[in-house]
Amino acid sequence: MIPPHERRILEAHVRGCRLSALAFIQQEKPLNEYEERQLKDLIKLRVRGMPLQYLTNSQGFYGREFYVNTAVLVPRPETEGLVELTLKNLPPREEGRRLFALEFGTGSGCIGITLATERKDMMIFASEASRDALAVATENSKTFRAVNLDFMHVSETPHHWQYDTIPLLDLLISNPPYLVMSDHVAADVAEHEPPEALYTPDGDPMFYYRFLAELLEEKLGPSGIGAFEIAEDRGAETALVFETKGFITEVHKDLTERDRYLLVRRKG
Repeated sequence: MIPPHERRILEAHVRGCRLSALAFIQQEKPLNEYEERQLKDLIKLRVRGMPLQYLTNSQGFYGREFYVNTAVLVPRPETEGLVELTLKNLPPREEGRRLFALEFGTGSGCIGITLATERKDMMIFASEASRDALAVATENSKTFRAVNLDFMHVSETPHHWQYDTIPLLDLLISNPPYLVMSDHVAADVAEHEPPEALYTPDGDPMFYYRFLAELLEEKLGPSGIGAFEIAEDRGAETALVFETKGFITEVHKDLTERDRYLLVRRKG
């Protein structure tokens, strides 16, 4: 069986009602046969480890409910911390000029859309290799009317030329794949979330960070920042990737006091 609160969440999803209204609706209207069968099927999937968010196609992030499915990672509280840290460290906007940002690997779009809705003076480009993930991000963008956000479909192997047309950046942000197969990952995550969004190619945890460092060399404006989510046990190693390119780095901790975020700036 599953915890009672999870059953309530699934029943509210089946009924199409808010969780706060479930108790009242349960008294007024019992589940019909179809709804009973649907709820039982969802419970079976949850017992097998399917993340609750995939069953309800919903996950809260920075005060908004995002549509999710198995094409994208489930947005996590740690990534909310990345957004919060970024918003606090954005460079000031010069009068008459908007800020420009790039999110590498947008997934559900939760980072780029949140930034776009929180900072309407910023134009955001969000790249993604998976067309299925891009469809999810596009749906979320329409829901939240993120008009200052443009999506870019790119190849699975990152190439600099795909970003040639974007202007100098005030922000490059990413929560890239950074796990290797030997890292401990919860079973429900390993079995159900998209592996290409979790694991790096060839077991190289620095693969995407090296590309991001090279992209920063080309595209970061003088006062711009890079903001990245990192593995908790690889903070120094990840920072070194950017430091060898001449950048200044700061490792920041999440709410559990684990190294989780990396801010990157140009010297001078």
